[in-house]
Amino acid sequence: MLRCVGWAWAGPAYTVTVIPSLPGDVLGGAGALNNVGQVIGGAHNLTTGGEDACLWSGGTLTNLGYLPGGNSCTANAINDSGQIVGYGGTSETGGRSSTRTAP
Repeated sequence: MLRCVGWAWAGPAYTVTVIPSLPGDVLGGAGALNNVGQVIGGAHNLTTGGEDACLWSGGTLTNLGYLPGGNSCTANAINDSGQIVGYGGTSETGGRSSTRTAP
């Protein structure tokens, strides 16, 4: 009979950081990270009924806002220059437009 009595990890050490949610948001999560330590993600906003895209950088959580006329946005990827791609629209119609931020 084989028994596992423990294990060892010889890989690099990591730090787990709890990222807070934006006011009014629930069910959030991280979507992507870059080699600079920036994280993009999003959460459902109870007030608008849409999604809020956000950026965690240098210990600060920033709401990325909406496109004009929209109330929902999603961040999909971030590169090492801090450029973020995603889309936004309205939660009512489901209409979407693509966007890219510049650092």
